[in-house]
Amino acid sequence: MFVFKTRTGLGEVFEINAVNFMRTTGGREPYKSVRGDGRNVYYAVCPACDNPIVLVGLYRNERGMDRPRRPFGRHCGHDVPGLAEYDGDAYRACRYADPGHRVNSWRKRGPSDPYGLALYGLMRSEFDNVALAWELSSGIHLGRAYAEEMLRGWRANEGWRYYVASYQNLPQMLFWPAGSQKLMGRYVRRGSRLHGLLDRSGLVSLEPRGNRYVQVRRASGRFTEASFVIYDRTFSPDGDGDGDEREVFDARVDVDGREVASDLRITAEADWLERTRTLTHGRRDERLLEIAGRILG
Repeated sequence: MFVFKTRTGLGEVFEINAVNFMRTTGGREPYKSVRGDGRNVYYAVCPACDNPIVLVGLYRNERGMDRPRRPFGRHCGHDVPGLAEYDGDAYRACRYADPGHRVNSWRKRGPSDPYGLALYGLMRSEFDNVALAWELSSGIHLGRAYAEEMLRGWRANEGWRYYVASYQNLPQMLFWPAGSQKLMGRYVRRGSRLHGLLDRSGLVSLEPRGNRYVQVRRASGRFTEASFVIYDRTFSPDGDGDGDEREVFDARVDVDGREVASDLRITAEADWLERTRTLTHGRRDERLLEIAGRILG
């Protein structure tokens, strides 16, 4: 990974380099440790799973490397007192985990797990931004009634306790365990990939709803059912050529039982909260926040 945090919980994420590390940590314990041979070891926190990580190549080419390379972080597999405790299950579900060890674990965290509680608090305080981030990634708008339905399901299924849930994928986790969802009558964002898939299928009518949305309706003269489902979670290169990966949720769309597409890819963006706040200029949707306050307490 090429990013780090300085503490567990929701916090700012920084690119791994010596300037950012020293500016944010001061190079003090517990971020720095000195080995018996006098070598410095630098620690930080994984942005995705809150495990401790060790920063490699922060100041010089590490031993065994045949050429200089960009500094990076890797999970260190043990507690770093005063910074973070190691959680093996969280590591194996992490987007930054070694692909040879990573699993799609459905195992749940304990009810008092700090990471899970932080996700619960984030969903409650940022539910309007969660809903908007979901719309931007999937093309599917969450009106008040639908948003409340999905949040009630997330609450009932304790979605914050799954090890696959993280700060980065919180918007997608509203739908990850939810199963098939009806598309008929839903508002779809204009210009989204889903909009294009439905339009090209010719199997539904897409009626304009202002400048931003179309509504999925039955095509004239036919009884139509349309649905989508998230069926897999994978990791793929982010396209920057730096070795980092993106977390992707694969979805399929069906109309009248016919698969329109099985490759609707919904990407979890690590900076979703920053992006939605920028897009809305910090304005909040009090109606969605009222729903979150009522359901999540």
